[in-house]
Amino acid sequence: MSLQLELFLLCEGATSDARGLLALVGVGQNVIVPNALPITATRTVALLVHEENAESGTLAPGVGVDVEVQVFTPEGNLAGSLFESLEAGDKGYPQAPSGVGLVGQLKFKISESGRYRVKLNLSTTADDELEANRFIYVAGPPGEGAPEARS
Repeated sequence: MSLQLELFLLCEGATSDARGLLALVGVGQNVIVPNALPITATRTVALLVHEENAESGTLAPGVGVDVEVQVFTPEGNLAGSLFESLEAGDKGYPQAPSGVGLVGQLKFKISESGRYRVKLNLSTTADDELEANRFIYVAGPPGEGAPEARS
């Protein structure tokens, strides 16, 4: 594989400063405790992918990159998705590998408690692909107990 996943985070929000540096808020908040179900949740997705080395040409300028992030319920049903088409740009430094980044809003419906899978699918017009998973855990509304304790 010639792509390297540098960053794939779910957080509460993101911003950048005057230098273009990314600042993330609420990183690692992978447990949701809703007051009631169903709800619609929103998470910011922060993604950064690089070539494995500067000479590979995998993310040469103009290479198209499709990014899809999907959320699946504990039963495996699609709860929400985010899709973006990007294009690799010029490298800032010739010695550094090329990369693409994305910060986007992912909205999904939560209808039951349990473990939700967040799946990343990335593909390029240079026929490279990358997959990764993250998880969000949804507790039942207050008074319902832990998911495994309910029948």
